[in-house]
Amino acid sequence: MLPKEVFDEYSKKYMKELLEKGHLPTVIGGFIDYFGDAKTVDCVVCGTPVFLRPWLAQIVQDRNLRVQCICCADPQEVKSRIIMDSAKIEAEVKSEKAK
Repeated sequence: MLPKEVFDEYSKKYMKELLEKGHLPTVIGGFIDYFGDAKTVDCVVCGTPVFLRPWLAQIVQDRNLRVQCICCADPQEVKSRIIMDSAKIEAEVKSEKAK
């Protein structure tokens, strides 16, 4: 599992880029609080509480973004996002280690 700092750094950078471009993404929440400090938000489709990182929950609240649980989200979108994010994070970690 990635350290919380690496995960957060990448995710914050990605979210900032989306918001700066004017995108208002639907946030996908999970059912597991990996780091023990998550905030809960209800899925807009089914109402199930899901976990979000605290900083992301704040952005969701401030920007009034939609949150869906993993079950209600488009499975292809989730799968492709996980694959792309994992590859980018891995590349960034390797790049940092090479410095």
